[in-house]
Amino acid sequence: MRLKFSFIKLIIIYILIFASFDFFFGNIFLNLLYEKNYLINHEKQLKAVQENEKKFRIKNDYFHHTLKKNINTFAQWGPFKYSICTDEYGFRDICDNRIKHKDNIILIGDSFTEGIGLEYEKTFAGMMTKNWKINVKNLAVVSYSPIIYKNKIKFYLEKGIKTSHVIVFLDISDIDDENNYFHCGENNSVCAKSDNLEYKELKVEKQNENFPLYKEIKKIFKKTKRKFFPKKHIYEKDFKRSSWTYIENDKIIEEGINKSLSNMNELYEYLKKKKISLSIAVYPWPGQILHDKKNSKQVKIWRKFCDEKCTNFINLFPLFYEEIPNRDRMEIIDQYYLKNDVHFNESGHTKIFNKLNSFNFY
Repeated sequence: MRLKFSFIKLIIIYILIFASFDFFFGNIFLNLLYEKNYLINHEKQLKAVQENEKKFRIKNDYFHHTLKKNINTFAQWGPFKYSICTDEYGFRDICDNRIKHKDNIILIGDSFTEGIGLEYEKTFAGMMTKNWKINVKNLAVVSYSPIIYKNKIKFYLEKGIKTSHVIVFLDISDIDDENNYFHCGENNSVCAKSDNLEYKELKVEKQNENFPLYKEIKKIFKKTKRKFFPKKHIYEKDFKRSSWTYIENDKIIEEGINKSLSNMNELYEYLKKKKISLSIAVYPWPGQILHDKKNSKQVKIWRKFCDEKCTNFINLFPLFYEEIPNRDRMEIIDQYYLKNDVHFNESGHTKIFNKLNSFNFY
């Protein structure tokens, strides 16, 4: 009993010594470890990424946010670091792209179509730019949805960009995002109810100034744990951003669907007056592959919309579902999506590009 009490007493003494050292000298000791490169200052790295993102992910008075014109820099999505370049309009493009053709085709979507996490040449939009004999104008940016698709396309067509065809890649998250955006101001600009959108996901935790060593040890332990037990809430059946396609509609889902349909119909009517063709593409998230069916609610909604409105309805769900009978669903996700993420990897983008080649857009 006395031995047990002595051991507990010793532990308490060690904790008090560590806490005292951490309180008074923790920051000095950590900075020394950072300077000697014995430890990586992840917080400093994350702040640098954030500051860099703010330089080229900028606000827009009409369609909420966009990419800065003529940039050539790096971007980071989670652990994925990649180069990002834009043209004279702020559309993502192949860096130093000198390929110019007579005609244009417009793409728009959100982070999937922007090609987040990958070099542009490894995305389906970049592959189109390299291989199709037409200028591919990629207007897509992270966290866009139909209200922005409509406003941004109208804005640039009124500015004089010519096209004969627009392809909208409708994302699973669009229904959720539509409930966050609304029209505001005299010029029908797009505003957001909150800034809690996907492109603002990078967050730096507030520094605990009193016990920095303790905080650093917690972070190291958490990162080590994540290597063995990755956080995969994005694959769970009730994940809010993707689950709406296979659960019963509630008021919020209905509102998002109706807003999306209304904005896409306005876009269709606008393009029709200008004699510009519209095509729509839909594709699954990992959540759809795990929990949904091939004839998803997403597919049904936009196939019905496309009746007599779209030149092409590009249903990309079968591309991935056709492999399910012979493979484990997580194997399919591991092959075509970024690790522990919902976005496509190079294999996923290549699979989509090969399918797009079978359609006639120009």
